[in-house]
Amino acid sequence: MKAAVTYTILCALAAIFLLWALTPKHSYDFFILLRFAICGVNAIGVYLAIRRKSAVWFFLLIALAVLFNPLVPIPLKRATWIYVDAATAFLLLLSAGIALWTVRK
Repeated sequence: MKAAVTYTILCALAAIFLLWALTPKHSYDFFILLRFAICGVNAIGVYLAIRRKSAVWFFLLIALAVLFNPLVPIPLKRATWIYVDAATAFLLLLSAGIALWTVRK
């Protein structure tokens, strides 16, 4: 229960930062920090997906962690990142909601 609540809070903060990234005029350092944060949140989500035995969320969150990994960045155009950031924010909030829902069941 405690891990799911912590994950939910981290997902909410990550989603806020992802949506904030949609606004213009951020420095490159902001996006590097964002990559570290999103990759870390996805790593925690992968751990919880393993504990829940959820293969779909496991592979989805692994894919997001690879996409946002800061060590070997995947170069995409700014217009593409806008869609990726918005979709990732939605998926993180959905993942957090499912994590809480499965714990309360």
